[in-house]
Amino acid sequence: MKVVQNIQELCNSKGVKPTVAARESGAGKDLITNMKKRGTQPSIEKIRLLAEYLGCSVSDILGEKEKEPTIVSDDGHAAKLAQALRDIGIDVAQLSEADVRKIAKLAKTLFEE
Repeated sequence: MKVVQNIQELCNSKGVKPTVAARESGAGKDLITNMKKRGTQPSIEKIRLLAEYLGCSVSDILGEKEKEPTIVSDDGHAAKLAQALRDIGIDVAQLSEADVRKIAKLAKTLFEE
């Protein structure tokens, strides 16, 4: 099960056992065992608790690729803007649409002559 594998990898990166993370997060001490042995699917609330504990997103646990917000610029340089943000260490996928609009507006203002 991909979710179990993702949880194990995320736990390994944090140096905590999956069963400990499940128990301490409030998701339930038997969460991982039930997923592995019984094939049960945890509730989104349990996944959210675990994600919060591990400092990751629900999408990270579920193995979903997060969609990056669309960066719109009137001059057609959206891809360059997104790459420039990544180059300075900004995780574009974590930006809200409002943040994206502010950044695009600021960039346009900076480069207008």
